[in-house]
Amino acid sequence: MRTLKRLAALLAVLLLAGMLCGAGAGVSGSFLAMENSGRRALEATGDSGVSGDDSTPEPQPAAGGLEMDWRGTSATAFLREKVPEPALGDELVLFALLRSGQATADEAMVEGYVTARLEALAEAEDTGKQTRRESAWQMLALSAAGVNVNIDAPVLVNHFSDMEALNAEGTDAMRLALLVFGPAGVTPPEGFDAVLLAQHLAGARNLDGGYGAEGVSDPVNTARALQALAFYRNDDAVEDGVAAARAWLRQNQAPYGGFEMEGSPSGTATAESVIALRCLTETVLQQGAPDPADLLRVFQNEVGAFVPDPDAKPDVELTALSLLALASTARLDAQKVPVYRLSDVERPAFTAAADDTSEPLDKLLEEAPISIPGLPPLSNGVLVAILVGTVALIVLLAALVSGGRDMRRRKKRRQRMEELRASGQLPPGVDIDDEDWELDIDYEYVGDELEPPPDAAGQQPEGPDAPPTEHIPGGRPRRR
Repeated sequence: MRTLKRLAALLAVLLLAGMLCGAGAGVSGSFLAMENSGRRALEATGDSGVSGDDSTPEPQPAAGGLEMDWRGTSATAFLREKVPEPALGDELVLFALLRSGQATADEAMVEGYVTARLEALAEAEDTGKQTRRESAWQMLALSAAGVNVNIDAPVLVNHFSDMEALNAEGTDAMRLALLVFGPAGVTPPEGFDAVLLAQHLAGARNLDGGYGAEGVSDPVNTARALQALAFYRNDDAVEDGVAAARAWLRQNQAPYGGFEMEGSPSGTATAESVIALRCLTETVLQQGAPDPADLLRVFQNEVGAFVPDPDAKPDVELTALSLLALASTARLDAQKVPVYRLSDVERPAFTAAADDTSEPLDKLLEEAPISIPGLPPLSNGVLVAILVGTVALIVLLAALVSGGRDMRRRKKRRQRMEELRASGQLPPGVDIDDEDWELDIDYEYVGDELEPPPDAAGQQPEGPDAPPTEHIPGGRPRRR
């Protein structure tokens, strides 16, 4: 009886907890509905936090974004003006804006790119003539926007299942693949071995330790390789490649702190070297050497754009790369992860492609209440509470029925024990409530009576070979 009471109390607590959880779900759904309704209202009115005049919009840093100086903010303004709607081929611009905190995943310009790209990839069976370098940049941009490319863009991931074809595209394709399937957090396809690829890239350096075509090293290719190898330094072979590439950059840094290509100062080489150093969590190549990040200002003009030389036109790609270098420095100063390590990106900003019919939980709780004739409208949270309460009630009733049968059986056992004591068949010293003593007796109940269990053929034992039986007053014979 005590066990039954405890079980009933436990189930009552479960019932109450289920109803509270359901009510909480209803309240949570209401808050989600209010929040999403407010967001849709802002979108409908076109209020995105940017003024509606024709002037260049002010950069809108992401929540928890980086504090950028005038170089970063002016570069951002230039990029937003030149690339207001990023499309295929603008992945570097999008990646730089997102990783510098100057764009957010829920902005129209980001959502437009993501939606268009996912819809195109959902209809494609493969990447066609697209290079693996292009596929890698698309995965970086999508991942920086919070997309799970393994779910939403598997065609891009599968483009890297052929390691030999990847190696044939060169060191830049290899370093981007290492960034995607390493620090960016994308799960590689079957057959892709990131450590093996990192070892191969480390061993592909030139004799002087740098990287470049036809055995001639240059700071751009060396810095790019170093950016990827920096995340695989726990392997000895890779660490040797990192040390060699870093030594080459140190030896080839110009006295003023920048880097040159073909004898002239190069904004691309300087920006790539800054990013490489920040991936190594370093600021200078050797003690007392200038920080190449300080030389980036030489390549920025009065409107914020970065140019290869003072007489050249503003360069969108160089500006995006320089913004990424500035962001790398700001992230190191703020003790944040490097630009290519996307562990700080909130995921997912998007779920599956456009034809996906799955509904997230917040969408389910947000839907309109269900109306039942004769009753007031019920929210989904209340329905959850009703469902949980019904299940708990069924379990409670089943426990009560089972407990009643057990009580009935205990009553009959006590009756039999009293009969045995009255007839002198109960051994001295045995308590009438001692369950262990009667458990030694092999019997089963049939209705209200005791009866020996049937044999293998289902018959009651009879005849001279039957085991000895004992008569219980008021009952049937039982077998010992």
